[in-house]
Amino acid sequence: QVALLEAKTKTEREVWLEADRLKEQKFNKKLADVRASHTRASGQMKQSLTSSYKQQISNLRDTIQSQHKQHGYELHQLRLQLEEARDSRDQLNVEVEQFKHQ
Repeated sequence: QVALLEAKTKTEREVWLEADRLKEQKFNKKLADVRASHTRASGQMKQSLTSSYKQQISNLRDTIQSQHKQHGYELHQLRLQLEEARDSRDQLNVEVEQFKHQ
């Protein structure tokens, strides 16, 4: 009867140990799943932010280039107007000189 009680106690202990082992295994699997999910989410967020920053930089570059072209065009127009004003001034000077000699 003592041997039977010892065997029963040993079997119960083995059952509890197996249950503890299974709980620990289940916990470790959940922990690994959570870590993997976190790593994926972190990578996706980093990729998304990187993509967003690259797009913003590209948009700013396009804006700067467009403004640079516009300013270059405006500067060219101002140079043409200055050249026309100088030509007009020179023409007026010629006419004034001609008028003086009449």
